[in-house]
Amino acid sequence: MSVVSQNAGSRLAVLLAASIIIPACLVGGALTFGLRLDSGTASAQSVNDPNPAVNNPDKFAWDLFIEVNRPALVGRRGVPDPNKKHGDPGPRVWETWKITTENGNEVFLDNGRNPGPWETPQAKDAKGNLRKFLSPPKMRTIKFGFVDRGPSFEVTKAPPLDRDSQEARINQVGYEFIVKEGLYSLDGQERFRATQRKVEFPIGTINVKAHWREFTLEEIKGGVPARYYTAEDSGKVWGLTGFHMTSKDLPNWFWATFEHAENPPPEIRDRDRYTKLRDPSGRLREVPDPLKNTYWQYYVLRGTQVDFVDSTGSPTILGNTQLEGGMQVTSSCMGCHARSTIGDRMDNIIVNGRRLYPNGAYFFPSGKLTRIRKQPEAAANRLTVNPVQVVLWREDPQKPEDPEKPDLTKVVHVMGAIGAPNPEWFIDSAGQRRYTQLDFIWGFLHAQRENP
Repeated sequence: MSVVSQNAGSRLAVLLAASIIIPACLVGGALTFGLRLDSGTASAQSVNDPNPAVNNPDKFAWDLFIEVNRPALVGRRGVPDPNKKHGDPGPRVWETWKITTENGNEVFLDNGRNPGPWETPQAKDAKGNLRKFLSPPKMRTIKFGFVDRGPSFEVTKAPPLDRDSQEARINQVGYEFIVKEGLYSLDGQERFRATQRKVEFPIGTINVKAHWREFTLEEIKGGVPARYYTAEDSGKVWGLTGFHMTSKDLPNWFWATFEHAENPPPEIRDRDRYTKLRDPSGRLREVPDPLKNTYWQYYVLRGTQVDFVDSTGSPTILGNTQLEGGMQVTSSCMGCHARSTIGDRMDNIIVNGRRLYPNGAYFFPSGKLTRIRKQPEAAANRLTVNPVQVVLWREDPQKPEDPEKPDLTKVVHVMGAIGAPNPEWFIDSAGQRRYTQLDFIWGFLHAQRENP
């Protein structure tokens, strides 16, 4: 048995293995080192740099990419197979983590139920392949509304899959934090907010978001899938086109995004070395040795992000053509995710002596506001994914305002959140908390009421 201590903030990793690189991120610590264990001897790697996520983010991103994309050990969640190489078939380590997107969600269950222990069986298709449970891009399944001056939103039932679909997953460290703190239900998030504590995931937490496209029969016959990491589910063959990762190696997370080299070009080109959008047709450095001569050599690092702004105070921009299509020029991973929040329960909000929305909640699923008859306490009070500029309008300006039916709104412009967060998103003029941040995790929006 070998015990190795790492830099401040990392845990002790106690490892029992043979002839395998085991990253700290896969055993609970920050990904700042790996251990090669051969015949009981251990040697730390990459320990000279105390903070590679900041000092060499591009290399750190590739190192993380290599580790989470190791073939997984069959029958275990989050454990690499020591006998397989990167080009070998089979699911990757991250594909055995808990899924947090709409279809097949393993964390935020119906009726806000406790999702249980980490080691639960994974669903398989008739051929024994792990089910993908892909979902449409998130923006297609969100309805927005406004409570007081703070927007809120809920998630609708995911529509049928198209040929471009996504999934998001969280590793064991992050999953067990959610379960321990009761954040898997909407009520639990509201209870946590009431404690005035800060939601802060432990070091070692990793989230991934993957974008897949279904190959046509013609593409399959033409050998196109050979250049992609693929997964088969119920007779369909999917190719990985986008891959986004966040790791809790920094207080505001480390952000890295990858794409397939054959994706369409991005909306904007190189800006600077570390934090701006990159052209996926150009490589930031050579493909790491473990990935050479495999389908992984066709994937490129699009960029990394470690702060909201650069040294001049200019906003840093990072996006993925597959995951944030149409919003890359006004998109910042950190700026957007900083808006993941929970506010007071909607039926507890009183403005000017009047309880808001006593007969229903307001949402605009397609640009113009519509009224949905439902109990407001069933909805979540959250900031929208992106700031929304709006103008007020009245259905009939000649009629007096109905206190049961506040002025409606229509969307003028939606833009990505870039730069440092606006404190007014979270704190009102009296210094009271309007919204509690959920540590940059948008997956929380899928939480449901407990036995509604």
